[in-house]
Amino acid sequence: MKNCIVALYVGAIVLFLLGHTCLKFCLNSLESASIRFSPSSLSGISSHAKRKLLTVGQ
Repeated sequence: MKNCIVALYVGAIVLFLLGHTCLKFCLNSLESASIRFSPSSLSGISSHAKRKLLTVGQ
């Protein structure tokens, strides 16, 4: 039974880390795409949203 609980904890941590990295990667690609395809105001909005997400994450 103890092994099951440990496996669940490890799985949850790995999933959290994977999700965190995916989110960072998605935000970075979205930001670079918005800079490429649109005026600078949109990239300013996306960087502001990213800052908000980072402060919420901490």
